[in-house]
Amino acid sequence: MGVPVTGRYTDDKPRLLFTAPYYVMTQVIVALDVDSVKKQEVAFVGASDRDEPERVLAYVAGWAAALAEVLPAVGRDRVDACMPHDFVHADVLRLARAETADDFRAALLAKGRLGQLRS
Repeated sequence: MGVPVTGRYTDDKPRLLFTAPYYVMTQVIVALDVDSVKKQEVAFVGASDRDEPERVLAYVAGWAAALAEVLPAVGRDRVDACMPHDFVHADVLRLARAETADDFRAALLAKGRLGQLRS
């Protein structure tokens, strides 16, 4: 799905499982309160995107940048109320205009996606 399944790519990514038809990432939210650990497998990249590895890498970079911007601005109570799937919005891969990490970052920060966490 855009990244070869070889040790070169998988050895340093223990949370990324390679299954068809999606890349599935296990996300874990750990709050200061141990009773608030949440773990969930989330479909991260669809099979239809495997032919555009550069675009998938731009999506991942944009996603990381958007999270780095949103999470510090979100209060602990808000993060505690979220499930891991609330932080993944793979639908941005369907946007024809999104090509670069900055494009994906901007799309992910929209109010209907990660931007809703800031309000």
